Amino acid sequence: MTSTSAGAPSDATFQLLDAVSRAVAEEARHPDGAEMCQRVVDTVCEAFGTPTGWVYLFDRDTGEPRLAAKRVLPPVFSVEPERWEGLCWCVEALLEPHAPGTKADNVDVVQCTRLYGVQSGDSAGLTHHTTVPLIAAGRRVGVMNVAREDWQKIPEPELSVLTLIGRMLAIGVAGLEVHGSAVADAVTADRLHLAQELHDTVLQSLTGIALNLDVAASSLEAAPDVAEERLERSANLTQQALENARGAIEGLHTRAAESGGLAAALGRMADDFTANYGIPVDRDIELTAEPLSPAVEHGLLRVVSEGLHNVVKHADASRAHLVLRRRERRLSLILEDDGRGFERTTVYASPHGYGLASMRRRVRLLGGRFRLKTAPGEGTRVEVSVGVDAGE
Repeated sequence: MTSTSAGAPSDATFQLLDAVSRAVAEEARHPDGAEMCQRVVDTVCEAFGTPTGWVYLFDRDTGEPRLAAKRVLPPVFSVEPERWEGLCWCVEALLEPHAPGTKADNVDVVQCTRLYGVQSGDSAGLTHHTTVPLIAAGRRVGVMNVAREDWQKIPEPELSVLTLIGRMLAIGVAGLEVHGSAVADAVTADRLHLAQELHDTVLQSLTGIALNLDVAASSLEAAPDVAEERLERSANLTQQALENARGAIEGLHTRAAESGGLAAALGRMADDFTANYGIPVDRDIELTAEPLSPAVEHGLLRVVSEGLHNVVKHADASRAHLVLRRRERRLSLILEDDGRGFERTTVYASPHGYGLASMRRRVRLLGGRFRLKTAPGEGTRVEVSVGVDAGE
């Protein structure tokens, strides 16, 4: 590497920086950063005529160094690979807090403590290396070292180039971390979504299966017809649970609009509920033919499904009532039962707690309003209001 006599960067410098920038950009698809670090250290070593180089990246949580890339290492490291483990002087210096502009924040030539006591043949004549801190937005993400036999301090212009390269690589590594964090968040969100769907579908079906099997078992001798009916209900619910599980895992939930709209879907849900549990659901549904957003359709279906699940599991109700009306750009939904009710002050400590929290969360995701009315002996009433375009 050389610079022009006037101090301006040479063509070789521009070519090097271009090669490094392309390496950082093109290897951004590999999340662990190893390919990016390897290409950069290879490019730098070839440009500076240094046979040996390596990169450590620091774990964001623990600060532990991880060997991310290596090139033509001294023989001793093949015989004693443990020499790479733990901290060394350059890593410790970089991890220690320092004021900007101090030695640990700048490229420098240091004696390699990992080669202390090693014979010249086993160290390939290496004793020192140039340390290039990898710092992005004030955070030390790693260190790149390059070395050659009888290493001498290199000229300031070339140190400046190495400093710039270190910053480019650090930004690339930090970008991978941000992307990885976003991916992790997305995975977490998907898991929460799947857990929600399984709760709102499969677990509700399993609850129904258990209740019907209990009745069937207690009716086998005294009322075999009732037992047979309950076993048939359990079989239907089992099939329903399997279909719901498949849909939740594959993310292929049937849109209400594809099967007659929200009103028709709610009607089928109410009919199935009555058939499976013997609890009538009165309906008062007024909707125009104008389609709703898929998010609203799916969200309200799940809210009603959870509400009916609470009716059969907790309310000890003999009847439920479902109201759905559209007024201009808003939908109003009411689901109430004549069951035992409960104290609102202990709502989330009650058996209803998780289901009600699930309903409230779905409504809030749609930007809607959720209201609960209940008292011991007075049944339970859930009121929901959402915009017809919510979720778009």
